[in-house]
Amino acid sequence: MSNITKESSPRISIVCPVRNVEKYIETTIKSVLAQTYQDWELLVMDGASTDHTAAIVKKYSDRDPRIKFYSEPDESNWEATERGVARAQGEFLDIIAGQDGFLDKEWLASCMKILDADKSISLVSASTRGMGDDGELLSKEHITYSHLTRKEGKIYAAWYVVRKIFYVLRDL
Repeated sequence: MSNITKESSPRISIVCPVRNVEKYIETTIKSVLAQTYQDWELLVMDGASTDHTAAIVKKYSDRDPRIKFYSEPDESNWEATERGVARAQGEFLDIIAGQDGFLDKEWLASCMKILDADKSISLVSASTRGMGDDGELLSKEHITYSHLTRKEGKIYAAWYVVRKIFYVLRDL
């Protein structure tokens, strides 16, 4: 159990919309708990999961007061995210999905160092990693907006988007 029990608001609110992600959510939560920077709250916004997602999150929220669990039907991950943002108490905001995670235990500390050093910076971003069906974080990078900022990445990003559209149309 965390020994952080502060009256003040956390520096970072991490909003995590979930629905039926029992295979992934424990790894996601553990990746947040493993962060060296500890002044955060994790708001898990469950869209009324029908698997064991709620039970897994509840196990962690019962042990650590920084993990807050809300379960109510919603229309989408966007709606769940909006509800989480409305409840967030932190000075800064991070949004992760229930199958996301932090590979770098220093990620939040690095973000805070950047944000505290230069008050004109309002956004820190990174490449993302997904999880495999086994709940383990994948080492392969997902396509993100950061690819568009690299000259060689623009062609790759365009190819990736076209390929995704092809797969979606094929599956329809």
